[in-house]
Amino acid sequence: MENFLKVRTVAKVMREFNDRGLELPRRDRHSDLHWARATTSAVAAFLRNSAYAGAFVYGRTRLRKPSDGRLPTKDEADRVVVKDRYPPYIVC
Repeated sequence: MENFLKVRTVAKVMREFNDRGLELPRRDRHSDLHWARATTSAVAAFLRNSAYAGAFVYGRTRLRKPSDGRLPTKDEADRVVVKDRYPPYIVC
């Protein structure tokens, strides 16, 4: 997280990880764990995941379809966040 705040883009964080030879854990199509070079999507998912900051999050965002035919809207009413539940991997 500190790195992201310094360089300000996910692509630059990815580049820095790859320049240093740091790999991220990934799952293949058989759900086997392996380590691979960082990608922008992997770094972005890592930064968005609350568990890496030590929080427990329950409940997913779901789309609510309005009856009048408008575009769906996000409904986050059932989301529960418990901060400092686990030791953080990244510090905000």
